[in-house]
Amino acid sequence: MEKIIEMMKKIGIKKLSLIIGCSILLIVAIIFTILTVTKPVMGVLFSDIEPNEGGKVIEKLKSLNIHHDVEGHKILIPKDDIARIRMELAQEGLPNGHTVGFELFEKTDVLGTTNNLFDINYTRALEGELARSIKTIQGILSVRIHLVLPKRELFSRDKLTPSASVVIRQKPGTHLSTEQVQAIQHLIASSVQGMSFDQVAVIDDKGGLLAKGVSQSQKISEHFKYQQDMRTQVETKLIHSVESLLAKIVGQDQYRVEITADLDFDQLSSTSIIYDPDGQVIKHSQSSEEGNDSLDPKIDTVTIQNNLPHYQPHHKKSSDTHTQNTSTNTQEDIDYEISNTTKNYVKEIGAIKRLSVAVMVDGLYQKNANGNLEYIARSQSDLDKMTQLIKTAVGFKDERGDMMSVVDIPFTKDVIIHDPITTESFLWFKMMELLIICGAILGASLFLIRPLLLHLFSTKTDPEEPSIHKVKTIVDTQPDQAVSVLRQWMNSPPPHA
Repeated sequence: MEKIIEMMKKIGIKKLSLIIGCSILLIVAIIFTILTVTKPVMGVLFSDIEPNEGGKVIEKLKSLNIHHDVEGHKILIPKDDIARIRMELAQEGLPNGHTVGFELFEKTDVLGTTNNLFDINYTRALEGELARSIKTIQGILSVRIHLVLPKRELFSRDKLTPSASVVIRQKPGTHLSTEQVQAIQHLIASSVQGMSFDQVAVIDDKGGLLAKGVSQSQKISEHFKYQQDMRTQVETKLIHSVESLLAKIVGQDQYRVEITADLDFDQLSSTSIIYDPDGQVIKHSQSSEEGNDSLDPKIDTVTIQNNLPHYQPHHKKSSDTHTQNTSTNTQEDIDYEISNTTKNYVKEIGAIKRLSVAVMVDGLYQKNANGNLEYIARSQSDLDKMTQLIKTAVGFKDERGDMMSVVDIPFTKDVIIHDPITTESFLWFKMMELLIICGAILGASLFLIRPLLLHLFSTKTDPEEPSIHKVKTIVDTQPDQAVSVLRQWMNSPPPHA
């Protein structure tokens, strides 16, 4: 024990404190490493969950004795248990998000439900199913939908249109595009019978109006915007086709292309029926023939004798006493079917009515005798070949009145000629720049970093420590002289004050 105390005294308080502090830090580091290694890897069970739903989930995790952490709106559990815990929570209906779908009718007694209650439950279920579908869109955190489904009254001629309003809560840092908002409107309008696209209003959780019902003027404006977008797409596609050809011929940045497309936005539908008189055929034929043959008695002349009571006429031949009548009637009905051709012609929008193409091509440059750049125009044969290629690329038609102009004109820009001298100068400049950077790094290392490191790792020594060691060495090697020096110091008179 005394040896340990003596050793500690020799070490000194400063060094002893430093040793103890390093030991404590080492022990803490070892404990922290052990805890970190043995701690299970945590994964996200649910994120961006509502507080009330999160509380229910945490209570369920506590009952299952599952280790969990909460970071903001995230619930973390051991990564290996995520799939199992999610299935167990789904059995309990957690988290449900306060949305119910058509499973609502599974818990309802249909026979004991009135019509009004059935309509209310149907509306709730439809709202819940639509909300679940919209929530699957990327960037949406939660959705609430309100449907207005008017019921047509009995004997009423007025037809009421259903409408809907949607409240969307977006995830932080996300923003729905116009196409996504329109997709939500079309989804709801297609899911509700009789609802039109312009009857769906969409707002965000901050009260911002993302989409509203479209009025007649807004429909016209959107239609005009649609036409402009279609025209821009056609022009961009044609310009890209021409530029891809010219880039291989004259090089990049040596051409300018502008195309104006006049599109036909008239939508027509016509039906024509063409009859062919030469193609007639008998459709129905009916003929009938009637004959009549009869003998009529001849009427004698009226006399007094004929009217006597006992008058008996003389018997004559039948031909003399009767008249024979014979008649024949023939009728024939024939119906003819004339062949015809019915054509339905529908003219869609977007057909090109006229094209105007303008192309500028830069010429060639070469150095003259004075060393200056001189512009050289391209030959007419080259321009004609370019014109023919461009006509083929854009679908040029003379009957439409298309116009095209390909001109050779110098561009107002600096032309860079890459000669060997310029390239060599550029390489020397890059090498000098690299050497300067390396020298700066080396200088900083020598004059800044090195003194700092020496100052940190240098040990401070006591200026009196070398003298003490020197005296000790003299005493050990020459004890007699040391004793005589001490006697002289003891016998010498004290200095005067």
